[in-house]
Amino acid sequence: MSVRMCVGWLLSVSIVVLFVFLITGGGSVPGVMLSGNGVLPVHGGRTSGSIESAVPAVGVEASFPSAPCGSGTVDEGARSARVTEDWLRKVEAQIEREEYNASVNERGLQAPNRAHNLRTYFREAGIKIVPRTGEAPDAWTFSWRTLGWGREGRLMRVTGASIKPRANGPRVTYVREGLQEWYENKKEGLEQGFIVSERPEGEGFLCIEGSIGGGLRAELHAEDGAIDLFDAGDARVLRYAELHVRDAGGREVPSYLKVEGDRVVILVDDASGAYPLTVDPLMSSPAWIAEYTQTGDWFGWSVGTAGDVNGDGFSDVIVGAHSTMAVEGVPMFTMGLPVVLGWAQPGLRRATSRMPTSVGRWARLET
Repeated sequence: MSVRMCVGWLLSVSIVVLFVFLITGGGSVPGVMLSGNGVLPVHGGRTSGSIESAVPAVGVEASFPSAPCGSGTVDEGARSARVTEDWLRKVEAQIEREEYNASVNERGLQAPNRAHNLRTYFREAGIKIVPRTGEAPDAWTFSWRTLGWGREGRLMRVTGASIKPRANGPRVTYVREGLQEWYENKKEGLEQGFIVSERPEGEGFLCIEGSIGGGLRAELHAEDGAIDLFDAGDARVLRYAELHVRDAGGREVPSYLKVEGDRVVILVDDASGAYPLTVDPLMSSPAWIAEYTQTGDWFGWSVGTAGDVNGDGFSDVIVGAHSTMAVEGVPMFTMGLPVVLGWAQPGLRRATSRMPTSVGRWARLET
């Protein structure tokens, strides 16, 4: 065989191996590796030569012909590197975890949250939260700036000096003397945390006070102690809740939230708690929101199940709006999805010429 054909074969194999190398992110290519003698088979994570492969099977199939130059052989097990289910699960889990990591874009340090459709920007003075998918001019915004901590009426104020946030994966931390403030971006929402290192002097509850901005209206619910935040259209877009405080021994310490105008106050009964204390609320958004455009339609007056209307294996929801168009009511339904509900606005169905004030399970959906 001519030298030209031999070189051409080696060049073809090199291009395929380079392609696999690039799509695996630059790691070692399992299954096949080139050496000075051609292609080396891999056995149990090691090559027959001196090169080691420490990477599991990659997500491509790469098949190689026998070496026409007679300068090496290809093991049958090295002819194709296939995806395994275990490898795929690990890669998917890693991608999902890293999706919540903080990173820098053209607007600064930020972290997207697909599960709650939020994007958080971490500024030196505090945080700003906006909808993740598109920031329209009329979109809502929310900001938090820590003002101080200590005893009621005697707070140690955060000075005007800005604190540069430090990012480590999905966690971003603001370090101050006596008070560490951190945020962890995850599927459950944006977790906010404070670590108070020492017991403040004086009597009364420990207080951590923050200023909220962006034009959202804060409303405290006495039933569960949570704070709901509403936009200009009176739709709930954020929830500040699930407050937990633990002392140095991991014991739960009594705590609650309070709203005072544009300020949120975290109150902690630290009389029996051992310092340092960890204060840990959670910010999240509704998993699903549906709105109707007509004023006074009473959309959401009643809700019921419509069964599996479209046959996808997930139960669908029917929502009553008994004053739609001010003359006759209209029931509307939304399709169920594996994780959250997906509103199907064109899916509008009339049951009768006059809709009652409540809805229940539909045995049949007329079109």
